[in-house]
Order: sequence, then structure tokens, then C-alpha cells
Amino acid sequence: NLLIERLGIKNYRMEDTRQRGIETCVDETLKMLKDCDMIYISFDVDSMDSELISDGTGTPVPKGFLPREIVLILEGIIRSGKVACFEIVEVNPLLDNKGNKMAEVAFDILERITPLIELKSRH
Repeated sequence: NLLIERLGIKNYRMEDTRQRGIETCVDETLKMLKDCDMIYISFDVDSMDSELISDGTGTPVPKGFLPREIVLILEGIIRSGKVACFEIVEVNPLLDNKGNKMAEVAFDILERITPLIELKSRH
């Protein structure tokens, strides 16, 4: 946390994002990154609501983001045209209490944002 504070990195909590609106938070983030040529997205499935989805991740978070909220966040950042890489991390089928639900949700999110990534790569 000290490094984050020292570097002035804004941390948007799920509650902040819901209260202020996803679009507002994404717009603010992109303004802060305006001088960056490339953005690397590492989407950690730990951020999603483990009670709704499953415990198929290293650090399950109750009351986390919903998949549709994650898609809106990712779409907003990808539309910036600056995303050079996208990865999904922390899916752990061995911890999944609902079969392989976390991986299925992660793949669904990937399928929903892939058209935007493909569109960007054509330009």
C-alpha cells in the first residue's frame, strides 16, 4: 500500500465503482493513463463475487464484481485502442466448489470481449 500511495496510483474498490458508475471510473482511469502508449490488462478472477460464481480461485471475494460489470470495465479499457495484452489469472479448478464454474465464467467474459480485441488488431 505504501508504494501505491507513494506513486499516486488510484485504487477503485468495487463499492466505489458501483456508487460512482463504471463508465466514470473507466474514463478517469484512461485519463490517468493518457500518456501511456500501451496498456496491459491482467484480469484477476478473484475480483468477482465468489458467492455468486464459485470458490474456484486463490482468494475468493464475497460481494465482488458481477461478470457483466467486469465486461463493461474491460470493454471500456479495450475501446481506448491502447490494450497490447490481455490475460485472465487465478482460475483454480481444484478449489471450485461448483464443478468448473469459475473457468466457465472466465471463458464467457473472454468470448464477450474478444470481438473488441479482434477489431482493434485489424486497425
